[in-house]
Amino acid sequence: MTSLASPAVALLLAGLVASPQIGRIWTFNDRMAESDLVALAEVVESRDTGRQARHPDLRPGFPVVEMETEFRVLAVLEDAGRDDATSRVAVGTSIVLHHYRFDREQWLRENPSEPGKPPGGLVNGGSQLRFETGAGPFLLFLVRTARGYEPVTGHTFPTHSAFWLVDSRLETPPRPEQFESADRDLDGHLTLVTTSGRRVTVRKKGEQTAFADPAISRDGTVVAAQALFPTCCTSYDIPLELVVYTRGTERRFKGTGLPIFQWGFADDGRRIAYGQETVHFGCVTHYELRDILSGRLVESVDVPQPCGQDMNPPPVEIPDWVARLRAGRHPGQRRTLPRDVRLADDVPAVANPVQRQVVDVVTTRA
Repeated sequence: MTSLASPAVALLLAGLVASPQIGRIWTFNDRMAESDLVALAEVVESRDTGRQARHPDLRPGFPVVEMETEFRVLAVLEDAGRDDATSRVAVGTSIVLHHYRFDREQWLRENPSEPGKPPGGLVNGGSQLRFETGAGPFLLFLVRTARGYEPVTGHTFPTHSAFWLVDSRLETPPRPEQFESADRDLDGHLTLVTTSGRRVTVRKKGEQTAFADPAISRDGTVVAAQALFPTCCTSYDIPLELVVYTRGTERRFKGTGLPIFQWGFADDGRRIAYGQETVHFGCVTHYELRDILSGRLVESVDVPQPCGQDMNPPPVEIPDWVARLRAGRHPGQRRTLPRDVRLADDVPAVANPVQRQVVDVVTTRA
């Protein structure tokens, strides 16, 4: 088949200006032959970069914003264009797909509506990809570029390069397992109960003595708790790790190795934020924001605070997610105190179930 046999036409209307765009009907063999990478992969994270541009394939170009979607490779069907086998994509590694979304706000600024009339819209501007964290597996047909990967079918119809593989017997794609409650058993392990009644045990590891109070993300798919460890220089155990359990996988965050006294879910449970500092007389608190599924560090910042060495530290820019964590403006946040320190509203740490938490931390950066 030649590239223009069975053409499809996408018509872009910009005001009164119209320009036809000739699209191509791709066969499976076409995609296989012209792709640099054909793989099965699941979404780790889809990010809005905020970088504005004009549509790279359509003329006249309309405003778009560049998106980056990170995938974890499950299987490789084709990896062409690289002779060195050691540089080829391996199962379990991550790849980044670059694509675009329609920038409606910029479009309305460029095409203001007349008084008394509704705002104009974009008609027949091709298609765009949308991915949710954890979705998949997808069958991807991609071409390699200097900065990563792009759809082999181009940016006018990028949806012809990514196919969600779903069991035909299912009416909807399977959702991640949700948790109804989480508590600590008598041995200090975490006991999780799913909405279907299945029980999951997250065990202590190494010299860990116990878990602090656990919390469940807004959507019920993630459980997290601080892991407590003994130290040589305190009469109480301190939280040196933040343990996260989701989708059958346990992940332990340690950051810089300092105690994790503050933490909370962010972005509806897709990310987790935490603050680390010394047990006493700390001059700086180190904050990290991490992607839960991949463990990737999204952003970090060191925030100085008054101490004996410097009572007036210089101000620093504090991201919104840090400000929310410091203010404790969400019930998903946990803060572990020494056993001999109590707040007015503090209650003894007992193994009572923790029902699903509602979390409102939303990042505005990164």
